Amino acid sequence: MLGHRIQEELRQLVELTAARDFRAVLKLGAPLLMKPAGAADLALVRFYLGQAHCRLVEPREALACLPPAREQFERQNDERLAVETLDWEASAWGLLEDPRALGLEDEALERCRKLKPQHRQLEARILGHLANMFVVTRSWSLAISYYDAAVAAASEVKDLLQLAKMHHGLGLAYQRSQHPAEARGHLDKALALYSIESDPSAVYRVENDLGNLLLNQGNLEAAEWHFLKALAGAEDLHINRRGRGYILTGLGEVCQRTGRLEEARSCLEAALDLGEAFGERIVLAEAAILLGRLEEGLGNPRSADAHYRSAIRALEEIKMPVRLRDCHVEYGEVLEARGDMAAAYRQLQLAIAAEKTPALETAG
Repeated sequence: MLGHRIQEELRQLVELTAARDFRAVLKLGAPLLMKPAGAADLALVRFYLGQAHCRLVEPREALACLPPAREQFERQNDERLAVETLDWEASAWGLLEDPRALGLEDEALERCRKLKPQHRQLEARILGHLANMFVVTRSWSLAISYYDAAVAAASEVKDLLQLAKMHHGLGLAYQRSQHPAEARGHLDKALALYSIESDPSAVYRVENDLGNLLLNQGNLEAAEWHFLKALAGAEDLHINRRGRGYILTGLGEVCQRTGRLEEARSCLEAALDLGEAFGERIVLAEAAILLGRLEEGLGNPRSADAHYRSAIRALEEIKMPVRLRDCHVEYGEVLEARGDMAAAYRQLQLAIAAEKTPALETAG
């Protein structure tokens, strides 16, 4: 009777995961870990809990579940589930901006491609996760290459949600590599596919990315409209980690560029608070750079220095040499404008050194 009950609850976990009701997965699954059950069943519970935590951007909680689940699947010689779990484990490390994520995801891809029969849907997801990592590190050609491969794999199995994610990622990669027309096309496709799949959290993320695209093109009014839509969506979903910090940084830049400096400061300081609270170092770096610009423009060089140095520390910690190089260059220009040529030259030297630093950008 006990075995029948756990099988029924596992079936419910599968259904809730397919419906993307991840809070319900946690509510049902967490108590199951306290009940008597076999190792194989407990591994499945941990697998679904870990996946739900990843989807809810709770990487530390995910990592409490996924490694023991993978170890059990490997003991059982269940390679498909082991690879799926490894993929989510790598994603959790990626959410923590930990460099070990790339190695784990590469291993997942290699093992996935050896599965018999082939698992193209899983391969598409792994390729997409790898591409996301290269977007974060500004490795645009690598990101586009992996996204294109993921689109091909997802198209074979007609996975609309995965296609939406890949078009979303391609939109980001083309946007950041200065191809706005291609970026807009992919983001529009992603928005349409996410709407078909009724994925509101993804919709607000695309709205944020459209805001950034328009911001980069100088269309500040339209950018602000998209950022505000994204922020409203994030608040409706109670998103307080990935999402709100990035959105507030974008809004802060819009306000700064339209001369609403106190609004800009409020948005950017709120973004910093979120970054500090949740260890979101990319948000910390981006908001600090913008606050550095703001304070320099207001004639507060000491405060500007503190923000630029804070941004540099954050970028050094997460080993992102391209972003670090750009930050050193910008800070050097600020120092040069002040007439501090020695300090400006030092920043130029650091920019050159950062560009030579091996990290995820140089991975193949």
